Amino acid sequence: MLETFEPKRTTKSLTVAEVKLTNNKTGSTGHTTTHTYPVVQPQEYNDEVMVNIKASDIRRVRNLCVEVKDYQFPWHELFLGIATILFGGLFGALATGVNLDSGLGIVFYIICPIIGTACFVSYVFIRGNQIKEIHELTRVIEEYIPDPDNL
Repeated sequence: MLETFEPKRTTKSLTVAEVKLTNNKTGSTGHTTTHTYPVVQPQEYNDEVMVNIKASDIRRVRNLCVEVKDYQFPWHELFLGIATILFGGLFGALATGVNLDSGLGIVFYIICPIIGTACFVSYVFIRGNQIKEIHELTRVIEEYIPDPDNL
């Protein structure tokens, strides 16, 4: 009785090789080994739809991203930091009881609130403009990228 050897699947990282013995036309026996691996995809890929995007659209979006990456120093953060420090000086002077008629009182009660308010208003306007630019950029990018939910 002829017994066949069937290898058991004992590993988790590799599948068992499928071994075939074939006879070619000359009568000699050749050996062929085939490795079969299952392709495991995330569940979300099962219902995916392929979408065609032109290379020129990808190039435009990449150029927009390069422009954003070349962003300069965040001035709005500097203005916010200065405003915070100046208002902190005002509240510190209030907590410690600095007199208004002294030199420190003039600095902390008059100069700090004025400059702090100017810096905070500058922060609000600069940051507001940057938020508008970000919304405009996303609107432009959305024009080039198709919406896969509305195909």
